[in-house]
Amino acid sequence: MSEWAKILISTVVGFSAALLIEPIKYRLSIWLTSRRAEKAINRELGRIYHLFCVRTGEEELAYWVAFRSKLTEAFDYYFEHHREAIYAIKWYERYQGFYEGYRVILELLNAHKITVIKAVEYVRDEFQFRFDTGLLNKQVVSEYADGFGESDKSLLKHESFKKYEEARQKASAGTET
Repeated sequence: MSEWAKILISTVVGFSAALLIEPIKYRLSIWLTSRRAEKAINRELGRIYHLFCVRTGEEELAYWVAFRSKLTEAFDYYFEHHREAIYAIKWYERYQGFYEGYRVILELLNAHKITVIKAVEYVRDEFQFRFDTGLLNKQVVSEYADGFGESDKSLLKHESFKKYEEARQKASAGTET
């Protein structure tokens, strides 16, 4: 067989294999990314649930710091950069609905239309509504929330909290002298 025939056959076989494998590779990539996204979003929901629903009795300042910290990074990242992976999640609309409600609460809080305590109540109501209607799986969210436990002191390390504590200590030191 001549050399050009061998090259032609290998080119046709390689091209055909690429045509068959590329869509599979693309779908597999989306499937893996959607699994990572769903896990990250469930972890994020667990953290929000832990901060506002499990850890009750916190001072208003701790809740304020929680609202100021970026609690929606995972959903925002995957929605912005891997939207097709978000759409591949079976119940992505349920997640998206919660995050839209959470953003409305943040907007009301930032516009000073509600207090921090009222915003916490709204977040709790949002979770309760979604659990009661089956829009969110309470068992999954609770399992992720339990993973944070009582040792989660990251709010106390947040920059806003540190600045507030420093100002409060300076003010109390100024009144003592």
